Amino acid sequence: MSTAEIVDEPVARTLASLGQDVVQPPPERDTSSDAPKAASTQDFRYLVYYVWSELPPAEKPAEIVLRAFKDIPVGTPAEEIKRASDAFGLDFNFMMAVAKIESGFNPNQRTGSYIGLFQLSYYEFGKFGFGEIRSPRDNAVAAAYKMITEGIQFEWITHRTPDKSDLYLIHQQGWEGAAEHISRPARSAWKSMCATSEGREKGEKWCKRAIWGNTLPTFKRTWKSVDNVTSEAFVGMWRGRVAEFYAKYVAIAAAVSQ
Repeated sequence: MSTAEIVDEPVARTLASLGQDVVQPPPERDTSSDAPKAASTQDFRYLVYYVWSELPPAEKPAEIVLRAFKDIPVGTPAEEIKRASDAFGLDFNFMMAVAKIESGFNPNQRTGSYIGLFQLSYYEFGKFGFGEIRSPRDNAVAAAYKMITEGIQFEWITHRTPDKSDLYLIHQQGWEGAAEHISRPARSAWKSMCATSEGREKGEKWCKRAIWGNTLPTFKRTWKSVDNVTSEAFVGMWRGRVAEFYAKYVAIAAAVSQ
């Protein structure tokens, strides 16, 4: 487990009401010829206000963003993650870490009912995205909007500004699951999942699979059984994993910029 530290720096309410370390300020305009193309991506953070709206937008936020990209050829997974991150003001290195954990940057990756760069279900993609779930662009845009939306819902319930680790846990376990894990650390992790609306509906077997199926092999060998995994241990495992990959992509970005 990496010792890299993820710092949560709560700030005054922002568009997404997320920590300063996750939601980035608008990029400064760079007119130099060697500036990355993604730096000129239009800022779509205003779309986050629809999370609070009682009326749905006339068009899905993802559809609005993707229409603005229609004349830009679809790039590599990393390029599309950068484009989606910039559009919603998310930390690119964090989004890279999530995609690495979820799919290893394979847009065709499928694990059960979860598909694409950010391993979204068809239900999640239909709710937050638009287009083709296996498209790296469409999947990244859906994941970015999902990340911000569920981060807001998490904060409503916990009164806690989510940091990077929280956002990954929310992405994987749902905002209810993340809130249950964090609020009851000593409880068995699968029981925390069963305390969610989805867990109550699907039952104990599903809850145990949601935990054990998302437990890293090294930790499975240590814990032996899903019954030995507390919410605190489960959260700690993923905090370390996110920190490890986040530190890696920050270092890569720093090396490239030199």
